Amino acid sequence: MGILLHIIARLLLNILKPIGEIFAVTYCVITFKFKKISHYYMEVALVEDVYGNVCMQYLFNVVLIKKDGYKFGNGEEKISSVIGKNKVAKKLTRLGSLIDKSLNKLDSNHSIKSIDNNV
Repeated sequence: MGILLHIIARLLLNILKPIGEIFAVTYCVITFKFKKISHYYMEVALVEDVYGNVCMQYLFNVVLIKKDGYKFGNGEEKISSVIGKNKVAKKLTRLGSLIDKSLNKLDSNHSIKSIDNNV
C-alpha cells in the first residue's frame, strides 16, 4: 500500500507542482505581494529539506555519519539538524564534514543553528 500511495503522490506532485508554482508567483506579482514570493520559496525549501531527510535516510546514514551517529529519517526534522547533531557528537564522516563546511559558507554555523532539540 505504501508503494502505491508513493507512486500516486509522486505523480500528482510532478504534475501539479509546476502549475502551483507558476500560479503562486503570478498571483504574488498581480497582487503586488512581491515579498511573498521569497517567503513561498522558503517554505517550499523547508518542506523539501524534511522530505530529503526521509528519502535519503539510508544513503545519508551510510555515507554522512558514523555507524553510531544520530540517524537521518525522521519526517519532522531537517537534514541540517541531523548534520548539526552529528557534528556536536563528532559522528560525521569526512563527506558529512565536507557538506557541513559547505553549508557554513552559505550561513555561518548553519548546522549548529539548525539543530531541533524537539525532535
